[in-house]
Amino acid sequence: MSIQLLLAAAFTLPLITGKIDISSGSITVMASVIFAGLIGSVEVPLTGALGLNWVLAALIVITIGAGFGAVNGGLVRAGADPLIATLSLAIMLGGLVSGYAQGRAIVAGMPAGLTDLGRLSFGPFPMLFLTAAVVSIAVWFLLERTSFGRRLHAIGVNPTAAHLIGVRVDRTIFIAFVLGGLIAGIAAVVLTARQGGGVPVNGLNLVLPALAGTYLGATTIRPGEFNIPGTFIGLLFVSVAVSGLTLLGVDAWVQPVFTGGALVAAVLIAHWFQKLASKDS
Repeated sequence: MSIQLLLAAAFTLPLITGKIDISSGSITVMASVIFAGLIGSVEVPLTGALGLNWVLAALIVITIGAGFGAVNGGLVRAGADPLIATLSLAIMLGGLVSGYAQGRAIVAGMPAGLTDLGRLSFGPFPMLFLTAAVVSIAVWFLLERTSFGRRLHAIGVNPTAAHLIGVRVDRTIFIAFVLGGLIAGIAAVVLTARQGGGVPVNGLNLVLPALAGTYLGATTIRPGEFNIPGTFIGLLFVSVAVSGLTLLGVDAWVQPVFTGGALVAAVLIAHWFQKLASKDS
């Protein structure tokens, strides 16, 4: 659940304002491959084989993730449709990551400190999951216990009313996209530690389970509202169900069908709860 939990946290920030960012998975894959290129011993375009300290490189790729989030936020602020803008970036990054990695995984020269992190556990919990949990708790605190979180919720309820009470709507939405990109950068570090390198896969494949968990989360705890505790429950359901299908030995095509169906059902149920809430208000 670690990658999906981080991506779900990244999705939740703009989703609360009524915007969607489906590029987070592609940002994560791109940043992961760049991360592996910075710390590994494989010659890659532009930088060669730098062999940087992995902690320093992690800070660099987290900043890169925030930069991609700023690109999304800037496009939306300029008037672009969020779905089209973020999908366009996701497609572009899919091509760039393949070109950067030259179509192969970057696994040579990964530092032991990073790969050990991918195997360590604290009691029954893997360290990578605990990292994702800490980030998710931080996002929950930001959304529920800070004035910035209240501004995000106000925009999601009624952006015009939020503007009239003094909320800088465009700026707040921009920051939400930047923070989402930053979390995608953290997910890239976690993904690299788990895989033992950077693998140029299709980042959109990471998006569907995370989105399904996020929308399922809007059907629990606080129905009709995106929230981190509900997202955790939604992701737990998706992860357990997919693992169960794997253990049952079902064909490979069944899993994406199940996840897609769960997403459609979650979107419809969340929309139904939102309509009920609007009628009550």
